[in-house]
Amino acid sequence: MRIEHWLLAERQGQAVARAMLGIGHGFRDVPFFWSQHYDVTISCVGYASTWNKFEMRGDLAGQDACAIYRQNDRVMAVATFGRDRVSLAIESALERLDMGTLEVILQAQ
Repeated sequence: MRIEHWLLAERQGQAVARAMLGIGHGFRDVPFFWSQHYDVTISCVGYASTWNKFEMRGDLAGQDACAIYRQNDRVMAVATFGRDRVSLAIESALERLDMGTLEVILQAQ
């Protein structure tokens, strides 16, 4: 998958360097990107090439919302609008494969 975000590219380079030195493991970071359009921040964490359940929480018109993409009840990706801290917490839970914490975060949305 190709995600063109400078920080993700930087992390991939670091993982390659560690692997070349024999002190690391494969690249396992959760894909993400963010973009700012005027006063709206859009963040996406995870990757969902397919999904069979979609949930929208919050007020998209008010630029404060969360879109959740699931495949067979498993969270694959989350897009947030105006919720930067939530996006970071989701990324952390996904990287740890901590689905319990992830569900707690999402239930609060």
